[in-house]
Amino acid sequence: MPHPSASVDGLRAPARYANASVTVADPSLGSWNVGDEVIANSALDVLRDGLAGYRVHRISTHVYPGLRPLRFIRASRCALVFGSNLLGPGVRSRRPLTPWRVTTLDATVNRGKYVLMGVGWITADRPWTRGVAAKTRALLSPELIHSVRDEHSAERLHEIGVDNHLLTGCPTTWKLDQVDVRRSRGERAVVALNGASDDPRFVKRFAGLVADRYEQVAFFPQMPRDLTLVPHLPRSWEVIGPNLWNLERALCQGEVDYLGTRLHAGIRAMQLGVRAFIVQTDHRAGSVCSVVQLRTFTKDELDEVGDLVDTDFENRAIPPRETINRYLAQFDTSI
Repeated sequence: MPHPSASVDGLRAPARYANASVTVADPSLGSWNVGDEVIANSALDVLRDGLAGYRVHRISTHVYPGLRPLRFIRASRCALVFGSNLLGPGVRSRRPLTPWRVTTLDATVNRGKYVLMGVGWITADRPWTRGVAAKTRALLSPELIHSVRDEHSAERLHEIGVDNHLLTGCPTTWKLDQVDVRRSRGERAVVALNGASDDPRFVKRFAGLVADRYEQVAFFPQMPRDLTLVPHLPRSWEVIGPNLWNLERALCQGEVDYLGTRLHAGIRAMQLGVRAFIVQTDHRAGSVCSVVQLRTFTKDELDEVGDLVDTDFENRAIPPRETINRYLAQFDTSI
């Protein structure tokens, strides 16, 4: 990694810290979405050996950075931006459509310091706005290699002249081929649904499919708004606490199947050896999973999901190992 200067006008980092650290822009800090924790934990796990000799500063991607985070970045060899659908076009009706919170000051004093790791684009149908495109281009390193999680995100970077990127998929999927995922039917089910995009009619149909096949079901609210779906679920279902520890505990209680529209709850299940039936709620799940050849289902394919539940269902990931290791080589590590 390059060794930039440790000082800029108004933002001076102590010289003894220069290049001894790496900053991580972490989507799980300041986020309502437990899926962002799955992403951040997976990325740190992959980089553990490569970053062993550095002080790692963690800042939030969801909060505009103050002076101290900017000093961390300036003193670091680079700032790694972890996964999630952080890239976006700009604003719509005063609502940000760019989850990655950066400022013009950040783009000025930390120009070229950021490196993407499995990052995606938030919306399928909206192009860059001129200001956001310029700011993003200024932030991203022109020397180090960036990693994107799907084809659409790669195309968006190409549009703004950022071509030093590789299509690796999401870091949560990079080690899935090393996991022995159970194929046989589970005795219990863990379900996660999306309170923002799953309408009550679909939820009722999905819940009926699950209830007909499993006596014990736990519902995991990956985001607070997912709790609005609880009135549409069978009263016999357990609602587990909305944090990653409770999800992992539920997934590790005997032979369990995961079924749902929350992508990263499903990927965390597979990381733990639990077979998963992931239903697409928008373009992102299918795009991410196609890179590693994971099977997902559309909402129109629920009958097929119901049929497969009672069979030995194998859903094996095939991550692009050579491409991933090419990206990781710049951090002196590999998988």
